[in-house]
Amino acid sequence: MFSAVLFGGMGVLSFWSITNIYLWRKNKSQKASLKYYFWQMNGLWNIINLIIAIVASIIVGINTANFNTNDSLQSLQIKIIAANILLDLIYVTIGLILEIRGKKNTNLRLRGYGESIQLQGAFLFCFDSMLALGLIVTVI
Repeated sequence: MFSAVLFGGMGVLSFWSITNIYLWRKNKSQKASLKYYFWQMNGLWNIINLIIAIVASIIVGINTANFNTNDSLQSLQIKIIAANILLDLIYVTIGLILEIRGKKNTNLRLRGYGESIQLQGAFLFCFDSMLALGLIVTVI
């Protein structure tokens, strides 16, 4: 059950990533605009998310039995996700700082990147929180 929750989570992350990459490609023609920079950061960020989702799915697929039965591996995985939740809050904060600085300096790139990082951080906070909760429920 533990590995099934991880697979499901990686499926959600993959869907989110592919959607954002598609929207980045769709909005690529609007050069030097707030929307352009917003989608550029979303696309680049989600290339990394997609790589993480694919690699994690492969690792879980290869080690399904260990993920389902090894208590220390399960505990480590939950701790890693908990650390990610804290990073997600840092992402939102950094995004807010970039957006504020971009507004102050009328810099569209900083504003677009800042808004994008806030969105990604907020999504990842919700995603990691739900994933951690789902994994904790499977080990109780």
